[in-house]
Amino acid sequence: MCRRSLSALLCSFFLTHYSAEAFPTEKSFNARSQAKQLDAVATSIEPAYTYLLLGGTGHIGTAVAHHLLIRQPQSILHLVGRNAATGQCVLLDLKAQHPHAQIEFHAVVDIWKAQELQRMLELFSVDCVIHTAGPYAHRTPLPLTGCRVYVDVADPLPYLEQALLRKGGNTTALVAAGAFPGMSNVLGVEAVAQLDPQRTIQSLRFQYFTAGLGGSGPVNLFITNVGFGDPMTQYDGGVLRFFMELSGRLLGKVDFFLPQVPEHLQKANDRVRERVGTKQVFAWPFPEAATVPTILKDATDSFRWRRIDSSAAMGTAPDVWNTMLGVLVQLIPRAWWRKERFSHFLADFSQPLVSATDAWLKWKDPFANGETHAMRIDATLDDQSGISIVQAHDSFRQCVAQSCAEFAMDCLEYPDPGTVSLPEQRYADPVARQRIIEKLTTTPGTFCYTGPVSLQRIDGPTQLQEALEKAKQTER
Repeated sequence: MCRRSLSALLCSFFLTHYSAEAFPTEKSFNARSQAKQLDAVATSIEPAYTYLLLGGTGHIGTAVAHHLLIRQPQSILHLVGRNAATGQCVLLDLKAQHPHAQIEFHAVVDIWKAQELQRMLELFSVDCVIHTAGPYAHRTPLPLTGCRVYVDVADPLPYLEQALLRKGGNTTALVAAGAFPGMSNVLGVEAVAQLDPQRTIQSLRFQYFTAGLGGSGPVNLFITNVGFGDPMTQYDGGVLRFFMELSGRLLGKVDFFLPQVPEHLQKANDRVRERVGTKQVFAWPFPEAATVPTILKDATDSFRWRRIDSSAAMGTAPDVWNTMLGVLVQLIPRAWWRKERFSHFLADFSQPLVSATDAWLKWKDPFANGETHAMRIDATLDDQSGISIVQAHDSFRQCVAQSCAEFAMDCLEYPDPGTVSLPEQRYADPVARQRIIEKLTTTPGTFCYTGPVSLQRIDGPTQLQEALEKAKQTER
């Protein structure tokens, strides 16, 4: 998809496609809040559901299954994967942990075939489809109908645009519903909601850290590589722009802790300072840098967003990986990264080194398993003051899976039939948002959640402006 068509689709779709009811203004929040409270009373009884997990034998899928069985032990799980031998091993492992669980495995060579999905939906009377079988790049979204709820963890912007244009029938569909994107989108909305509504918003920044692969498996290497060939879609001076030469550029360092917090948050802030601290980050095309400001700009006073800047960045450990990736991105043409064959080759070549690094991180980290994850979201006003939120977890893999499972259960409990939405859309209402934030930030393994903290000065990544200027000069 070319830049012009992607830009037009983003702007026109998000700004004109949805009605005011889909994106409530601040004035309508109170009425919606009362309705949500009544819904909560009506759906307090937890039934057993039937889940179909596409990619259910992968690193993320198995963790989703585990979390569902902890939270809803009466549920029925159908795990779908490509490899029969792997599926049987996963099945045995899950049943060892959950002896009374109702779990079945189904081998399907290509889960992206719509007819295969439809057959399973009809055969098993599925309530909820959870799709973690990435990568999603260059794929056509599956039909989002035939079940009560559909949830995935997709992140490519073109894929999400196609999914949002589809009709949901009687299904409540939620896309990009993992940790980042997913939880991060909701926290971004929450940070903005805490700002002075009369002031101009200067920036909204999403910053992430994952030790090694975070336990998410080799496919994450391939996804990261392909992303270096995609444009950074983000706001610059109030304009949604596409920077082809920004992905993968080093943006400097980010503190994944806060300079000051209320006393009751001090221990959590100290933990994340010790376990994560300050990390180097690079630009990566997460969709939330484009979607969250776009949606909030339309849902609230757009004049406040007239000069908005947004960005998304991530870093890994050890820091040498960040530096090496930054060098490779400068040396290798962007077109090469977009070729799946090249990105697969590079991922396969680096896999032994990354696995060794993950093993070293597990040995080094006395607190966790070498999969540590953290995110920091900053929303600033025109005087550099603003709101920051930090969240951290023992395992990126577990955090993604737990978040995805919690989103799915929430959609089943509070359905909105016929909608296909992003997390920032579904949780625009403050009561609904607080409900899901409570679930997402109290999952097992979470060792820090600061909530929104007001700071007098918030600085972005230390070399962000320098990298942005270089990207602009290269593209002139």
